[in-house]
Parts: sequence; structure tokens; C-alpha cells
Amino acid sequence: MPNDKQRDVWSAEDVVESWVWSEPISDYGTAPIMAFLRLSAGERVLDIACGGGKTTVVAAQAVGPSGHVTGVDISDGMVALAKTRIAEAGLHNVELTQGDAQVDDFPSAPFDAVLSQFGIMFFDDPIAALTNIRRQLKPGARAAFITWQPIQRMKWHPVHIIAKYLAPPNEVGTDTKEQKGSWSDAAFAKRVLSSVGFSDIQVEEYNVNAYVPAETDIPASTLVCAVEAKHRDAVLREWHKTRARLTNRSVMQLDLMMNLITAHVPQ
Repeated sequence: MPNDKQRDVWSAEDVVESWVWSEPISDYGTAPIMAFLRLSAGERVLDIACGGGKTTVVAAQAVGPSGHVTGVDISDGMVALAKTRIAEAGLHNVELTQGDAQVDDFPSAPFDAVLSQFGIMFFDDPIAALTNIRRQLKPGARAAFITWQPIQRMKWHPVHIIAKYLAPPNEVGTDTKEQKGSWSDAAFAKRVLSSVGFSDIQVEEYNVNAYVPAETDIPASTLVCAVEAKHRDAVLREWHKTRARLTNRSVMQLDLMMNLITAHVPQ
């Protein structure tokens, strides 16, 4: 099946259990997404790779009781966490589903808007995935996606550690589009989106000097999944040294360099 490796990575027990410690990093992508979409009451929204559901909650609050949000994630553990948060927020205009946005139909289509916060980077076949997403949007629908800029620009990023332990050639990540950096390339993003029928495509750099809680971390399984077992302890040791170097008392400082990718479905 498509995206089997990503399904395994994001369903790993430690990833789901420790996701609350990773979210402070990805949370910085929410503001630019929402600023572009300008969701209004009554709209129907699709949240791709909704994770623990924090963006889903924000979108559901924006569209109100007359609107509707569908959250989709490949990890059943993430969907379970999202369901808990939706219930805690007292929201009744949300539908959450475990599925693969590259191939599956989405409940409650068609949609007025689609968003994804660091999600579209992980598709095995981005053209197939965006084709599937695009066909379930209304004419005039808006799209807003957050991805990373080239990882090399962020000196703190653990990919720099992982790269040292990969088998030659020493290419950072050989198993996902995100690690190869394709979505960090504005030309690539515009080419994919235009090829599946989006228009008005823009890629805007969004840089933030972020201050996150000192306990913010990345799950161990995602750090070591690309390296041989004999190197995994070394990767984790180096990563924790990096975290310590970036931390001052209760706060860790990170330079987050993101791309806000926006587009429309033609009327």
C-alpha cells in the first residue's frame, strides 16, 4: 500500500505517546495557515495529516457550529489523541478518520478549504496525493500548506546529526520526500500543484525565532529510523547534547524556517 513506511513511523508507540512534546515546534505553522485561509462560519474544511488535532480544533472554532471540519491522519494513535482533544473542546462539528490522504475518499466532501501543517511532505507520490485532495475540493476552494525550507538553513535540526551516520552516499534521508527537501523547493511545489489543477500558487518564506518549552523533543524512533541499529545510541546522544546547548533554563530557542504554500481551485 502507498505510504506504508510513513504509517509505521507515525503509528510507533513512542511517537504517539510523546507527540505532546513535539507539537510546540509544529504549532508555529498554524498562524500563517489560518491568516491565509480566513475561515468563516459555515465553511467545510479538510485538515490533512491532522496529527493530535490542534489545527483541527482551531479550524472548527473558526467555522463555528454551522461549519464542519474533517481531520485525516494515517496514524490511528494520532486520530485517537485528536478525538480526545475534540471532546475536551466540546466541539460537535468535527469528523476524524484514520486514512491515507493519497488514496482515500474523505468524509463530508466537497470542501471550501484544505490545510496541512507539515503533512504533505511525506507522501510517496505527491502528484497522486494532491490529485486526490484536489478532486474533493469545491471550485474556488483555498489551500494552505506549511513545509520546511531547506533543512541546511536550520543548524539545530537533527537531520544534520543523522546524516553523519547514514551509509554512503551521505544524502540526508532517502526514504521520504520531506527529507530529500523537494517541498522546500518553491519551483517543485508550484510544479506539483499546477500539474494537478491548482492556480494562484504562491510560496512565501515564514521565519520565526521560536521559544518552546525546554522539554520539547522529537520521538526517538523518528530520529533513528533511517540509521543502522549500531549507530542509534550515538544519534540520540548527539541530539540530546544539541537540545541542551539550545536550552536556557525552561526554554529552548529554535530558528524555524518554513514555507507557506498557498493556492486556489479555479472557479
